[in-house]
Amino acid sequence: MARILLVDDDELVRATLVAMLQSAGHQTDEAMNVVSGLQQLTEIPYDLVITDILMPDKNGFDLMMDLKRRYPAQKVLAISGNSGGVVLSTAKYLGASATLRKPLDSEEFLDVVEGLVS
Repeated sequence: MARILLVDDDELVRATLVAMLQSAGHQTDEAMNVVSGLQQLTEIPYDLVITDILMPDKNGFDLMMDLKRRYPAQKVLAISGNSGGVVLSTAKYLGASATLRKPLDSEEFLDVVEGLVS
């Protein structure tokens, strides 16, 4: 069992992914934006951070840059519904351990998560 933080501004996406992660046996916390996600990270160590990229105010890129500065070993799975490959390529460049395009395939999503936390 891993401890995972999910940061996504879409409530339905958060609820769906949290349910999937918990059914796979992972302890999962959620944050609706980067600021609250960073606050949680200062209080709790996580095995994996899953973040959406395109969010209002601070985005997933901001989160990843902050994580690399504060917690350089932190594993990050970046997800995005942006249809262009540039967003996910940029996430990889900024240090994402893995990237996935929304809509997510549940089996692929859980396989990637398991690979990152094992």
